[in-house]
Amino acid sequence: MEEMLKKLLDELADMKANMATKSEIQDIKSNMVTKSELQDMKANMATKSEIQDIKSNVNNRFDIIETKLAQLQVDVSEVKATVRRIEESHQEDVHAMLQTINNKLDQRDAEIQVLNKRIFKLESEVERMTSL
Repeated sequence: MEEMLKKLLDELADMKANMATKSEIQDIKSNMVTKSELQDMKANMATKSEIQDIKSNVNNRFDIIETKLAQLQVDVSEVKATVRRIEESHQEDVHAMLQTINNKLDQRDAEIQVLNKRIFKLESEVERMTSL
């Protein structure tokens, strides 16, 4: 029995050594949140339905952004296609304009040749008349 008492005393001594002191308990108590602070925190926290509403709103906004992004990608593709078409047709337009200018120059050359022939005939006639 003495041994058992000794064992119990040893265990009690170990327990006493592991127990917090009064000042440690007061420190722990002062660091703990009070019931009113917990109630304030709880009151300020969003409910499950509020969180679901927020999540739903965020998802809707992402869906709208994704839709707008997809439309923007389509618009960019259309703009690129239009630019390519304009670049290709622009070359054809320039070629057509140059051809028109060339045709007009050929026409003017023919008119100038006709005028030169007339002037030559007139100059020849004037020369012949002055030499008489």
